[in-house]
Amino acid sequence: MHDWNALLTAATGRVARLIDEVDLTASVPACPEWCVADLVEHLGSVHQWARHAVLEGATDVPGGADPVRIGDGEPHVHLRGTARELLLLLWHRATTDDPAAAPLLAEAITP
Repeated sequence: MHDWNALLTAATGRVARLIDEVDLTASVPACPEWCVADLVEHLGSVHQWARHAVLEGATDVPGGADPVRIGDGEPHVHLRGTARELLLLLWHRATTDDPAAAPLLAEAITP
């Protein structure tokens, strides 16, 4: 059986590292109408949607939710932040019902 949390952590870390090495205005080969910044915003939005789905048990888009925008921020920080929120929730749900354990789990999650 796959450790999906570990796979998501590793994949997010790889993408976050690559973001620092590429031009954010560069076209995404698999989706040429998008630039790298669009992809980062999309991935961040997917992380937020997945977190909402886990918390609310619903797969609809959270009401009134604005798309994630990286603005003038650092894209790798943005992506790691949204991934960290999702991964922390997933690790917490997978390992404990004790909310006090969440800070301890956060140490293990560094995408």
